[in-house]
Amino acid sequence: MATESGTPETERKKPTLAGALVPVAIILAICLFVIGYLGERKRGQPQTEAGGAIVRKVGEVLPDLELKSLDGKSVRLSELKAKVIVLNFWATWCPPCVKEMPALEKLSETYGPKGLAVVGVSLDENPAEVLNAFLKKNGIHFPSYVDPDGKLADRFSVSGLPLTLVMDGNRKLLLEQVGDEDWMSPDYQKQFEIWLAQAGAK
Repeated sequence: MATESGTPETERKKPTLAGALVPVAIILAICLFVIGYLGERKRGQPQTEAGGAIVRKVGEVLPDLELKSLDGKSVRLSELKAKVIVLNFWATWCPPCVKEMPALEKLSETYGPKGLAVVGVSLDENPAEVLNAFLKKNGIHFPSYVDPDGKLADRFSVSGLPLTLVMDGNRKLLLEQVGDEDWMSPDYQKQFEIWLAQAGAK
């Protein structure tokens, strides 16, 4: 009896490890490229977290914040046209804030003509009732804007008062200080003179 004969079935090719890894490597390379590209775009720009919180460190540029006055007018930091800006978050009910006010006023008087701007941001919930009376009583003449709903303070994650941010005219952060300071101490005067001279040399 003749036996059936047939050609053997062609063996299917088994996938190799190298072949399986090629698509993974391509996807990984694309992801790394996208991450690097986005990082380059963000470098040097003000960084914010979800919800608008400002992530900051010395040497980085702050956003061009809008400050509102008691009468409803607004001004941006870029409109101050100052070489150095001292932005001070404070409140009339805050003893350390009240304590450092004379030093800030003296700082404004001394270095204002040289291009320094001291700017206050009052966190009082009822600024219409207390702000102007306080400024007049204590002889404070530098401008103090208001943030009664705390939105600006929230963006800066203010956890203690006073909070002072010193920046140059391009809003690059030079110093951040929590707590009251003697801004007219010899060391601070020397530092402000250096900052003003550096700004004037640009």
